Amino acid sequence: MITMAVLSSHIVLINHKGELSSSLERLIGMSLYAKLQIQSSPFKSKLMFVLRDQMDRKKDVFVEQLIKLRNNLQNSSRFLRVSIDNELEMREENLVLLPSAFSEDTNTDLNLTQRWRNQTFPSEINELRSQIFGGLAEQRTKNNFGYKNFDYFYKKMSTNWNLIDELGEGLLECKTLYQLSVTNELKEIAKNIVREKSEQLLTNGRTMLKELVTNRPTPNQICPDIYMKRVLDIGLQKLEDLAKELVHEAYNQFQSSTQQTYYAELRVNIQKNIEPSIRCNQQLLQEQFEEDVYTAARETATVQVQNQLLESAKAFFDREIRTNTDVDELNQALALKHDELKTKFEENIQSMQKFQQEIINTILNNYSRLVLSRRANANTNDIYNRCLLFNINSYNKKCIDLDNMFDLISKYLSSKQKDQSFISKLTGLFKSSTRDSQHPLEWFRDHRADELNREILRHIIEHLMPDLHQNLVGMVSNMKLAYSDPQTITNLVNYVDNAMNAQRSSIQKYYRSINLPQITADLIFIALRLLIDEAIRISEEKHNEMRKALGGLEKWMANIKEQFVLIRDSDQQSRKFADDFLNQVFEEIMKVSKETVNEAIRMRITGNSHIDPEKIARSAYDSSIGSNPPNGDSIM
Repeated sequence: MITMAVLSSHIVLINHKGELSSSLERLIGMSLYAKLQIQSSPFKSKLMFVLRDQMDRKKDVFVEQLIKLRNNLQNSSRFLRVSIDNELEMREENLVLLPSAFSEDTNTDLNLTQRWRNQTFPSEINELRSQIFGGLAEQRTKNNFGYKNFDYFYKKMSTNWNLIDELGEGLLECKTLYQLSVTNELKEIAKNIVREKSEQLLTNGRTMLKELVTNRPTPNQICPDIYMKRVLDIGLQKLEDLAKELVHEAYNQFQSSTQQTYYAELRVNIQKNIEPSIRCNQQLLQEQFEEDVYTAARETATVQVQNQLLESAKAFFDREIRTNTDVDELNQALALKHDELKTKFEENIQSMQKFQQEIINTILNNYSRLVLSRRANANTNDIYNRCLLFNINSYNKKCIDLDNMFDLISKYLSSKQKDQSFISKLTGLFKSSTRDSQHPLEWFRDHRADELNREILRHIIEHLMPDLHQNLVGMVSNMKLAYSDPQTITNLVNYVDNAMNAQRSSIQKYYRSINLPQITADLIFIALRLLIDEAIRISEEKHNEMRKALGGLEKWMANIKEQFVLIRDSDQQSRKFADDFLNQVFEEIMKVSKETVNEAIRMRITGNSHIDPEKIARSAYDSSIGSNPPNGDSIM
């Protein structure tokens, strides 16, 4: 509740019995941290300590306690790089000592305990009232911010309560600022270990799995179905063994790096996230390996299909020596074999298809692991501290809540001619949403400022959203199986962060009028949904490309028929053979060249431990757009 009060109130009354204890210090410290991260409070709250039931009304002892409490808070929050005095007002004159409301004594004559109202208490309460209203007037004058009416006040309270409910699990998971600082140290140690082991898993795993695919049997040695199952079983088992070994090494390295006694209590909470963070890279390798094995099996199957079609036609070629050509009989035999092979081919394609639910779960799991490992950090502007967690149920619910807006945004982003009617529809949707909807758009601090809020919304849709969408689509389009790569989620969050913090960003332009935590959460959700939709589209395209391989059966069957018809003309047969041979050589050269270039680029990037995409992006931003003044040369 104290966090709610610090976020919402100009004056916070701390009604406390007894002394200013360490438990009170812990509560104030974590509330300060939540206030810094949520950034929804535009004023500095005044803390008034109302200490009741005080027999001795002298303040000297309590002033010393207040000074000690403030100094302890300043020391324990030093890692946050903020001054307590800039965020909370804790002055000596804000100490109020109240007597007991009632007095009691024993009447020896009547042998009864008598209780009566203390006449000093009401006058002290009236004095406290005057002090509160005077402080409130001072706060409104100094901060130039007050609640305009009860409607505005209610909206602010409900928004703050929702933010605490949604973000509190991450922001308030530690009991004290000291625990928070130790937790951040442990997270940094774990992050470095996870990065090292993930790079080893990606590098060694890719090399190992590539050898299995490269050293596959020749098409005539083994059935494609048997090959695919056998190689998958061997490869996935080797990948599992490698992942287990690296996870075990990571645990040992983390234990040896955190031997200090003050780490002991919090070490387990951080250690449990190490294995999932490493294994999400295993999932990426597994999906890449499955696709590579299937591609190899498909190529093997294609050769065998061609051989089987040729075997079916061989009898007719041999018969040509003795009898006339029976084209109709050849067509029937080839058609029968074609249908048999096509059915088998389609079954293999279906077994490799990635369904929508599987893609959504993969992306949300990677996102949740990333947020859990990076939230509750010391950086007051870190976007991870304002990221909500999503499971499949909360994601689907959020989709329903923002469905109308997302559909209009998607249409606007996908249209080449930016129709301004989309903006009109969005602002109309915004107007009805803020007043009538059960799921209003809560991006703005003052929900009654319709004109300003429509202007902010228009600026976000016209400028921020297209840039964010372009970055996400470009990222996914240029990466194989991008949705299963943990680095994709890291890049996604970085794109949202950069879009919000750019000097000309809509968020920076209207910073004082925006509900920062809510718009951050919604932009992250919109980015996730754009990524999910794009990943599903690309997955369907890949599946359709695989299905196009079925067309090769028809092409090969037509080729056999053509050779059969031309069997009497050796000159035409030689030309046909030359054309087919050149086409096959050209296709093989292009395939080998593409694989070589892609592998070289991938190995250079993943194999370089000095390349940190997050640091590169932040450094590029700070040295160009984020510099003061902006550096034009660096921007270009």
